[in-house]
Amino acid sequence: MLQSAAVNLFGPEARTAPPVWNSEPIRWGSLTLSSQALAVIAIAVVLVLGQGWLLARTRLGRNLRATAQDREMAAALGIRVNVMIALSFALAAGLAGAAGALLANQFFVTPTAGSALILKAYIAVVIGGWGSLAGAVMGALLVGLFETVVAAEVSYTAASGLLYAALLLILLVRPQGLFGEAAGRRA
Repeated sequence: MLQSAAVNLFGPEARTAPPVWNSEPIRWGSLTLSSQALAVIAIAVVLVLGQGWLLARTRLGRNLRATAQDREMAAALGIRVNVMIALSFALAAGLAGAAGALLANQFFVTPTAGSALILKAYIAVVIGGWGSLAGAVMGALLVGLFETVVAAEVSYTAASGLLYAALLLILLVRPQGLFGEAAGRRA
C-alpha cells in the first residue's frame, strides 16, 4: 500500500537525492575519497555504536531485549510488551530513514526498490549471526566486500548467485552464523 502511494505521489521513475555532505574530495596519496562517503561511514559508526549502547547499557535496551527473548516473561515482569514492540519498530524505521537519507544520493531510488535491500540485510544478519549486533555489522561488511570483489572480477549477476550459495553453505556448516552463539548455549 505504501509503495503504491509513493508511486502515485512521486512517480515510478528512479531518482537521486542531493548529497548530505557536499565539499571537496579528500586526497591521500593516490586515493581519493568523497566527503559524502566519509560522512556516511562516520554517521553509520555513530548510529551502530549508539544502538549498541542503547541495547546493552540502558534499562530501555534491557526491556527491548527481554521482550524480544520472551514476551510472556517480559510481561510477567511488568514490561509493557506492546510499547516495547512499537518502540523497536520506531527505532528500526528511524535507522532505515537515516540510511535512506545518507545513501539516496549514491544510488537510484524507486518506491519499489526496498525488497532487494531488505533481502541483503537479512542475508547479512544470517551470515553474521542472529542476536549479535557486531555479527550483523560484520555480516554486512562481508556481504558488501564479497559482492564488490566478485562483481569486479566476474559480474554482478554472478556475485548475487554466489552470495546465495555462500549463504546456503554457511547455514549448512554453521547455522547460528559466523559470529552468533549456538542456540543451546543461550540457556
